[in-house]
Amino acid sequence: MARKLGRADWLAAAFSALAHRGVEAVRVEPLAKRLGITKGSFYWHFADRGELLAALLAEWEQRATLAIIAAVERRGGSARERLLELFRRAFAADGRLDRRLRAWAEDDPQAAAVMARIDRRRIDYLRRLFTEIGFPPAQADIRSQLVYDALIGGFALTGRAAASPQERDSRARVYHEMLSHS
Repeated sequence: MARKLGRADWLAAAFSALAHRGVEAVRVEPLAKRLGITKGSFYWHFADRGELLAALLAEWEQRATLAIIAAVERRGGSARERLLELFRRAFAADGRLDRRLRAWAEDDPQAAAVMARIDRRRIDYLRRLFTEIGFPPAQADIRSQLVYDALIGGFALTGRAAASPQERDSRARVYHEMLSHS
């Protein structure tokens, strides 16, 4: 009896292909082969590759932005404590998917629109935390952009992924100390 795959299985395989080889690797036949199933299964869950790509973007926005913000807020604490939690989560990420998605967005208007929305939401959340800490709006803007630029720049550098979890956590704490105090 053939193994039944759900939409989540296809998305997981597509994320893996995207992270390792880029958006061009997100193709129905190679994904089906990797999953050990016929490509007919794909069409139970997606109309076409375009729908799969749109689902990847939506899932990335949910997983890498909205869910993280929600988790930080659920954890609670002062704005300074939430900012540290956000830094720790952000610096723990290896950045491969973010790098691949940004490369994809360079040539695809749909991906570019989603990445712009993600960037805006992330920076807005940072700004909100810096404002809650007590920084004037102009300083909150600068600190938010500085943190975000450093994070995305770190993702762009391939050596960052090689840092140990302890090194990443230490980096998050140093950024927090430098930027959350006047």
